[in-house]
Formats: sequence, C-alpha cells, structure tokens
Amino acid sequence: MRNKYTLLNLLLTVCLLGCGPEPTSQIPDFRAKSFQGDTLSLRALTESKVSFINIWSTFCGPCLKELPLLHRIHDRYKENGKVAFITIALNTENELNQFTKSADSTNPYRKVFRYSGLTHFELPVLIASKAGFSVMKGADQSLSAGLKDPGEMRAISTLFGLSGVPITVIYNREGQLIYKNPGVDMSSEGLLAYEAFLTGKIDSLLKSK
Repeated sequence: MRNKYTLLNLLLTVCLLGCGPEPTSQIPDFRAKSFQGDTLSLRALTESKVSFINIWSTFCGPCLKELPLLHRIHDRYKENGKVAFITIALNTENELNQFTKSADSTNPYRKVFRYSGLTHFELPVLIASKAGFSVMKGADQSLSAGLKDPGEMRAISTLFGLSGVPITVIYNREGQLIYKNPGVDMSSEGLLAYEAFLTGKIDSLLKSK
C-alpha cells in the first residue's frame, strides 16, 4: 500500500524516521542530476573538501524549517573552495520547480515553500527521486501526500545508512564521516544553536591539517 499522509501530519511525522543505521564512513558513490543542471558525482564534488551534505524533502516539516538555516550556512561558505555544500532532495525536478517558482498560491508545493519561511531558494540540490509524490485532495478538502515509489526512500536509506529525512552529515577532507545529526530542536533558540554548532564544526575541520 502506498504511504500516504495528510500534509499536516506529513510535516510532523516524516522526519521522525531520522534515527537509523549509521551512514557509511566514506562519502557514498552517488550520481544524480542537479536541479536545473547536469548529472554530477557526489564524490567528485566533495573530493579533498570539507563536505556538508543535507538530505531533505518538500513534505517534511523539520526539513523545511531547516532550509533558512541551510541558506545562511551556504552563504557563509559558498565562496570557500575548500568546502563542498550539497543538499539532496527526495523530490523530482518538476516538484522542485513548483516548490521554488509556482505563482499559484493553492499549489501544495508552494504552500510548503511559504511554510518554510523562505523568500528565495539558492541551495545546490541533487535530485534523488524520479517518481516524486502523489498529492490528493480528500472529501473534506484536506490534502494528502505520499511517495509514489517508497523504494526510492529505501535506496537512499541504504546508500547513506539512514531511515528517513532530514539528516545532515559532515565529512572531512579525506572523505571520512565526522558528524551525523538526524534531527534538531525546531525552536528558534534550538535552530540558532544548531547553526552555530554546524559552522563551528566546519570551521574546526578547515583549520585541521
């Protein structure tokens, strides 16, 4: 049976899947199309760099609440050639286009974009889904959404050693796993503390020989 959630429930529950097996100790050999770009190799993008990788989805409340924080971290390091900052979205390119560009206020992807608090979207993204979500309206006008192919989540889970999203992993310049966090305190204070922790972790790795 297809996994199905009301949008509100999905925003609260998808990310509870974040506790799972440890990611592999080395950066996975993952190739995917970038959002509005070419097919890229994750290992090539991250070679000899401190690598910050976040895996997320549009229908995941904690993922969405992390996006402004991720933008700030990306802005901090985007000109630093020693840092690779990459996000991986469990969505299709069409869904990401709706999420970032739709002018239709009733579009469910645009609704969750507004929920995130973003005003623009500039993160580098690798696309991890070909099937995407099925979004439906019930008799009571409530919306529900579920992955059309749950196997895509299983494939990402196996590759990165996780059981859901969101997750942030950081690797050192040798490609070794240094940090994993499957979730974070979503309060304003918690997000600010998390941002400071992540930038401190990256700065520490940049200073290390």
